[in-house]
Amino acid sequence: MYTFKFQPNAPVQNNGIGFLKVSTSPVIPFPEEITNEITLGDGTKIVRHTGIYSDIDIKVECNYIAETREKYLAYKNAIDRYFGDKQGLLELSEDRAHYWKVKNVSIDAGQRALKRATDLTITFTCDPYRYFKEYSQPVAFVTGEKTIFNNFYEPSYPIYKIYNDSSNAKTITITNNNKSLTITDPFKGRSISAEEGEKKQEVLYLELDTYWNTLKTVYDGSYEYQTIKTSGSFADIRLGTGINEVIVNIDLGSCRVEVQREYREL
Repeated sequence: MYTFKFQPNAPVQNNGIGFLKVSTSPVIPFPEEITNEITLGDGTKIVRHTGIYSDIDIKVECNYIAETREKYLAYKNAIDRYFGDKQGLLELSEDRAHYWKVKNVSIDAGQRALKRATDLTITFTCDPYRYFKEYSQPVAFVTGEKTIFNNFYEPSYPIYKIYNDSSNAKTITITNNNKSLTITDPFKGRSISAEEGEKKQEVLYLELDTYWNTLKTVYDGSYEYQTIKTSGSFADIRLGTGINEVIVNIDLGSCRVEVQREYREL
């Protein structure tokens, strides 16, 4: 029996899609490299490899049975709601060691057939890389400790999460193999308007995403994206193939740090 699991980025309150059955084994296409072909004056063609790969489409053929019109509409609504965010993580029973990052979801619904199986095709447009489940749990350490990440795979784009355990800190510096990115006033709170007047929001943690090059400041009940606080390059704190010596330093006190490694392969 073939199965899949889709975890939307935006949580869904009612995620009951257990009525969907996978009809056939999904085909996982090989990633294709984007190349540039140049024709010289004598007609000779040269192919230049970019090292960049196109997104892949994973098509999952499904079906479900609706005995009544009301149940059909309920199922359709559940499908639309569950896949509405169109982004998230995909797992397939054919490859239990990996998951895929989904960039878009499209659904091609077949003809409705009451009391018989209604077919539909769900197309997941994914990052071309497969991500390792065994490395999906974050690695935790504290500031001032050097941590070695030995990446045997493709260069990865880790996510750093730094918790506010030292609210008076003025700078935090993340260093990987002697290259650094610095955050100034990392845990400076903000004031927002509320019914009772000005309300101070404290910073809970920071999240640096080296894929999107973003700094997300998470407050109690809200968040915002900022890059003005950073100096240095996000690329310098990515985890390249081989040994990465990472240390997070803070000018005052200490903080808990988590790193989502995001190890991947084609």
